[in-house]
Amino acid sequence: MLYIKFKKFRNFNKANIIKIIYFFKYIIYFLKKICFIHSNSKEEVKKTLKIRLTRKLKGLSHESMAIMLDISASAYNKLERNETTLSFERLLSITDILEIPLSEMLEIKTGDTLH
Repeated sequence: MLYIKFKKFRNFNKANIIKIIYFFKYIIYFLKKICFIHSNSKEEVKKTLKIRLTRKLKGLSHESMAIMLDISASAYNKLERNETTLSFERLLSITDILEIPLSEMLEIKTGDTLH
């Protein structure tokens, strides 16, 4: 398919170069969607995956989480898909709702306690 698309761009005038640029932007856009390539760090991705899995295990829907967080359902969906940044305040609210210790969410190892 890529060869077929490039076959159309034999004459490299300004209009065709612009088409090629838009074609590559289109490819990069879909690669980002498919391969989950974002500017987010691995830790942020881990946090949102942990949130999603815990939410599903608790039987909560996107809508119910959004209501409890006082945001729209689409805003919550964007949080889970890493399309918006998860603030620390929002993370605290989510850990309270899902009953997850913050240290577990942030993967902070706590030392042994003395008895």
